[in-house]
Amino acid sequence: MAAAGKVAAQGLYGTASGRVTLGRGAGGDRTLELDRACESAIIEVLELEGPFPYSVVSEEVGISGPEDAPWRVVIDPLDGSLNAKRGLEPFAASIAVADGDTSATCGSDT
Repeated sequence: MAAAGKVAAQGLYGTASGRVTLGRGAGGDRTLELDRACESAIIEVLELEGPFPYSVVSEEVGISGPEDAPWRVVIDPLDGSLNAKRGLEPFAASIAVADGDTSATCGSDT
């Protein structure tokens, strides 16, 4: 999932098209085209390969999926977006998968 987000960011970070503001995400921050592209790429991989059933908690889309899903996938599709929009590194995707309702059951990969 993180690799797909990185590929999506490559053509956009540091560019005017990547900095286009699309609105506000569920977390209240401005959503840039760069955020949207990274999240879309990550969710596409999740839909193909993820543990089913699952719900997603994301800075951009908020909470989606069945409320009673045993798996929670927590995503910040572009952690370090200020750097990314300026064309600077580091930035990354932050992803955690929980087998249950709390962060005590999370593993993560950045």
